[in-house]
Amino acid sequence: MHQHERTTIEADINNNIQLLQHADSQLTDKKILADNELEAACEDPAKYLNSQIINSGGAFYVEPPSSTGRKRANRGLIKRSTITNDKSGNLIIVYSFEGPGVKKELKNGSTKLLHDTELQNATEQRIFELSPQFQAELCGLGNMTHEK
Repeated sequence: MHQHERTTIEADINNNIQLLQHADSQLTDKKILADNELEAACEDPAKYLNSQIINSGGAFYVEPPSSTGRKRANRGLIKRSTITNDKSGNLIIVYSFEGPGVKKELKNGSTKLLHDTELQNATEQRIFELSPQFQAELCGLGNMTHEK
């Protein structure tokens, strides 16, 4: 039972990652130059990528798995958050979810999540780094150069 739920969670996250990678590949230098966003894109590529594919107002927005996925039995949804100021220059995407286990109601009314092995810290994360594809050529790191 728990293995099926874990497989579903991992599949939902992997599908979301593939959608993000596809959106990143669609964010080309032609699109950025056509929209006069070269300065913003090259000043902070991870932040720009975040604004286009993670923020709901972006042209290439990808919904988090919790918006499109199914709510798991007795669990919360998969939460997606981002870090744009990592020293690597990559957009860091963090997926958080409650691992498969059992929720028990305690005497004081609070809820405790327990795995079969009685693990107390059941929140799990998957971390994905996405390097903006446009960055190398468009921002002077590749062979192409663009005049402002």
